[in-house]
Amino acid sequence: MRFTTMGLCLMTFAPLAAGCRPAAPPATAGLIAAPIPAAATRPNATRIDLAFRPLAVNRTVFYAMLGHSNGKIYVGTCYGVARLVEFDPSSGRSRVVATMSSNALEGGGPKLADPTLLGDGADGQYPADRWQFAQDKIHAQLFEGPDGRVYGATHVKVEDIDQTRKYPGGHWFAYDPATGKTEDLGWAKRNEGIITCCLDDARNTLYGVTWPTGYLVRCRIAEKEHFKRLTVIDLASSRVDCSTRYLGVVKDGRVYMPDGATGDIRVYTPADGRVHNIRGLTTPGDFPADPPDAYDLRGTGKWRNWWMTGTRSPDGMHLFFTGQRGGHLVEIDATVGKWGAVIDHGRAVPWSESNWGGPDCGGLVFGRDGLLYHAVEDRLLTYDPRSGRVADRGRTFADGKPVELCGGGALGADGKLYFAARREGTWGLCAIDPAKLDAAKATLLRVSPRRICLPTPEATAPAAR
Repeated sequence: MRFTTMGLCLMTFAPLAAGCRPAAPPATAGLIAAPIPAAATRPNATRIDLAFRPLAVNRTVFYAMLGHSNGKIYVGTCYGVARLVEFDPSSGRSRVVATMSSNALEGGGPKLADPTLLGDGADGQYPADRWQFAQDKIHAQLFEGPDGRVYGATHVKVEDIDQTRKYPGGHWFAYDPATGKTEDLGWAKRNEGIITCCLDDARNTLYGVTWPTGYLVRCRIAEKEHFKRLTVIDLASSRVDCSTRYLGVVKDGRVYMPDGATGDIRVYTPADGRVHNIRGLTTPGDFPADPPDAYDLRGTGKWRNWWMTGTRSPDGMHLFFTGQRGGHLVEIDATVGKWGAVIDHGRAVPWSESNWGGPDCGGLVFGRDGLLYHAVEDRLLTYDPRSGRVADRGRTFADGKPVELCGGGALGADGKLYFAARREGTWGLCAIDPAKLDAAKATLLRVSPRRICLPTPEATAPAAR
């Protein structure tokens, strides 16, 4: 699969010096539209009616979702004890298959039976005033390993960085659908949660970024000895509480991580085992740098580049991600030069000064048709890498009521797209069949790209410690 948009852009930029430049419009420039208007005034291209299936537990889902080769969909929950939930599309039912804490009490309630992760607290009852520091979230993405197991990581609930000293540390885990057993692969770093992760399936290696400090950590799955399996590599963030929320690995093993404080791209290369700062390779930042003081933890939580959710292209060499504050759809094209290029495809998520956080940035997933599907609250957008076109496919409803597609994003073995959904306070899943969407009713929003960032000459430097 060849992504032709980047080829057009590179021809456009050939005479220019490296760095960030406004993108010259493609041949279809006359179709370029203004940024997406607010949902209330956006043209209603069509109505998408979906079936809504509640989860076995009514818990928030962020990004932890996987379409497994066995036909099942797996999601990780957040708040009130992290759980791994299995959804069977054939029956429409879900069940909890793993509980991610040995001492995970809900508000001082009873100790949960059959725990998955051990070593995260003393034996016996976990003190009621400390229950929130147990394994509370599966915040990061889920992945299917070469062995068919479901891999993920756990995270902490607290948002006060001073309180994480009470947290034992996020764990790596592996759930085996064939046996129903979950293996605890160990913690990444004491007192740090794992806020995002990715799997290099070719090398059977997991990478994660911790919170609040922002360490890049590694788990070599096949290693049996703890000290060989688990490694803290380097810093992935330049400030405390500015950990990237999206981490992506391309086919050749390079791991890309946008710095949550500056937006600059850092790249880990397995060949030399180093994290490199890539000067000139940066994400868009055309929105205010400072949120209200209430969200500015100890003067460090600027969240200027709060990239939240993303996915990898089918060819394994392009990463797409979006964020809650700026709402841009951003691409890293790893086929360009040594370090790649960053393409800003424009704002997809509505955003305004009055809502600094913006809406949920939803989920991103490629369909079998080669389109990138982007669920944003109660809208479904698509991006076509072949033409650069961004289209509004319509509003999403379930049982006649608007339903928010607010997280996850997975391609099922049946070819359908699955998203975490919320309807009137209840969490569940919705499935979209791309073959049943009416492309003729889609509203063209714009043609991308708009801006490209290339590394400056001699762009690499060791990451700051």
